Amino acid sequence: MFFKKGKYVVTVHDVLPLILPQMFTLKHRFVVTTALARVSKQADLVIVPSQVVKQDVVHYLRVGEDRIVVIPEGCEARFRPIGDPARLSQVHVKYAFPPGTSCS
Repeated sequence: MFFKKGKYVVTVHDVLPLILPQMFTLKHRFVVTTALARVSKQADLVIVPSQVVKQDVVHYLRVGEDRIVVIPEGCEARFRPIGDPARLSQVHVKYAFPPGTSCS
């Protein structure tokens, strides 16, 4: 058993091993289930990246909505849609995207 000192804040990115257990090994499910059980019992605050994950945490981990905060994940500004048609064409050729595939 882990003993808590101070506030315990954790980020849960998903609970997929609980939703789709057949997609994970028994060992992986055991590790994740054990860790998530600790979250549900001890976390003062659970940070999640979306409303969907919040709903999953409420449903599968039985964490009260008052203990969950949604903070969307972001990325650096350099990761953005390609607006220049010539550059977009270069990317399609470089990575051999099938015709009609959009990366913008």
